[in-house]
Amino acid sequence: VLAGAGILAWRRPLRVALTVAAVAVLTLNTAVHADVRTPLADRRYVELPAVGWTLVTDGAGRIDEVIRGGFVPPSEATPAMSIDHQRLWVRHIREVARGLDVLGGTTNLTAFGFRHDLVNANAVQFEQLAAGRPPLILDQIAPAATPDEASMAAWLQAIGACRLMTAPGEIFEIEPVVDQPSLRSAARAVGFVRTEHVWRLPDRRSITVWENPACG
Repeated sequence: VLAGAGILAWRRPLRVALTVAAVAVLTLNTAVHADVRTPLADRRYVELPAVGWTLVTDGAGRIDEVIRGGFVPPSEATPAMSIDHQRLWVRHIREVARGLDVLGGTTNLTAFGFRHDLVNANAVQFEQLAAGRPPLILDQIAPAATPDEASMAAWLQAIGACRLMTAPGEIFEIEPVVDQPSLRSAARAVGFVRTEHVWRLPDRRSITVWENPACG
């Protein structure tokens, strides 16, 4: 709307040229975002005088950026996650939700000690509720508020966590990445004990459950 209003403010000859340019940009933008599986969706750069390399097209949306960032090494292409792979992730998220439910996650608090783009408190809670089960009691670490081992220990105590989940690795992790060794040390310092409950994810990362014996 703003572009259209601006174009109408110009004289007729320039108005026609700007209209053609605007339609061309709109058409290209629509084509780039229409199907992430096509080469049109790939990133393309052009080197401009006095400006340098500039991004011209990129068909990736937020989810596509998450998927792109999960591939090692990072790819300039915009990959599409296959339906089978999507279902695989859903099954793993559902497994985590069911596991926490069995461990008592609906009656006492579980702390996420990592920030995975796909497996996080929101996704796990969604699968729990979609299954018709009572909501899980969840919290998730905030790196800005827990920059070191002491603050991590204080966080675990302040929220009254009975359960902690850790997940080493950086694939699909939201930055800033949580320092997992420091978090494990903090957990031990306040009495958490590592359990045998481990969930392995499709990105080769694994989630380990820690329990606070003080919760009984």
